[in-house]
This record gives sequence, C-alpha cells and structure tokens, in this order.
Amino acid sequence: MVSRNGEDESSLNHAVPPGSAQPRPPWPERKHPVHLPPVERHNTPIILFVTLAIQPRGPYLANASFHKVFGSACADADAWSVGFYLIMPDHAHLFCRPARIPAVPIKRWSTYLKERIAKRLRADMEGEPSVSRVPWKWLPDCWDTQMRDGEHYHQKWEYILQNPVRQGLVTVPSDWPWQGVLNELRW
Repeated sequence: MVSRNGEDESSLNHAVPPGSAQPRPPWPERKHPVHLPPVERHNTPIILFVTLAIQPRGPYLANASFHKVFGSACADADAWSVGFYLIMPDHAHLFCRPARIPAVPIKRWSTYLKERIAKRLRADMEGEPSVSRVPWKWLPDCWDTQMRDGEHYHQKWEYILQNPVRQGLVTVPSDWPWQGVLNELRW
C-alpha cells in the first residue's frame, strides 16, 4: 500500500529489524495500563476485571494466610465491591463494581487495597521471628478491563477459572482452594 506521500506503508509499519525473524507490529507495545474511567451505560452494570501482580514472580500469594488477608482487605477497601476472585501464586484476578457513583478511580482503589493487604500481612508476621518482611512487593499498577456485556463477563470468568488448570496446579478449576465470591455481581 502506498501512503499519500508516495512511500510504501507496508515497509514502514512492518519493517523487520536486522537479525529479527518477526515483523514489528504497526503499533507500539503498551507498557502501562490505560485506566479508562468506567463507562456508565443505560441499564447495564459496571463490572471491571482487574489483575494485581507482584514482583519478583514466585509462589507467594496462593496460601491460607494471604487468602484470609485478601478477603478482609477487600472489605476495608469498600469503594469498589469485589465479586468473584482467584488468587494465583504471583497475581490475583478479581471482578469488581463501584460501590458508589461517581466511582473512585480504579488505580487509586487498587493501590489502597494493596496497601491494606501488605499492612495486614506484616501485622500477621510480626510474631514470627524468622520473617522480617514479605519477600515480594506489589507492582505499582493494576490491569483492568470493563466488561462490555454478559458474554464478555462469562468469557473472562472462564479465563480466570482455567488459570490454575493452565498452570498445571490442578486438573479441575473447582479443586483450586484460593478462590471465592465476596459479593454477587450480576450482569
């Protein structure tokens, strides 16, 4: 395809760097989440799919202590209501909806939630002399996607459920113990 100035656009957008077998995509790769404000649509719920991750990656979150702290911190961070969630060894997926309108920005809420979790974990570990601090830290942001419709919500729910199966941690999603529903979020 030729652009308005006469240049071949296919060579501009899909140039192969020297030594590379893959063409570059015509768009830059996103390094940070966008965090668009939730869109209010007539007679449809606002439900976001959110992922919180840690660094370094490792088997730190999928345990009874974190699971308990996660649930109580979600209750404290009440600007958004958490529905179904699933905790993986190095990240957590959840669905949430704003508890009030206008909604608190999801980035601000997720930062508060992560702070509450970290404080509770540190408080739980104070009595353990061998542990001075958690060996991981939260990534400074979160990934969020607003559900477009009931089908999109169902697809993301299935994606979350299959996560421990894809990772080889269980053979059936219902066997994964680090999941639950804190509030019912109906589409």
